[in-house]
Amino acid sequence: MLPDGTMRFLGFSVSPLQDEQRQRLGYIVSFQDLTEIKRLEEEVRLNERMAAVGQMAAGIAHEIRNR
Repeated sequence: MLPDGTMRFLGFSVSPLQDEQRQRLGYIVSFQDLTEIKRLEEEVRLNERMAAVGQMAAGIAHEIRNR
């Protein structure tokens, strides 16, 4: 969490760093900010739920009109 209260989502990968003799010198750690991807995924989930509610409402309205 950042000082202003916003959340950040990070992904990372770790790879060994070796010299020519394949001796391990350490590791390379690489980070990626996944915050925007997470936000978009949540937006897609919300849109899918809204679409399902809309379809259900349309089905109910159709049934009411047919009675």
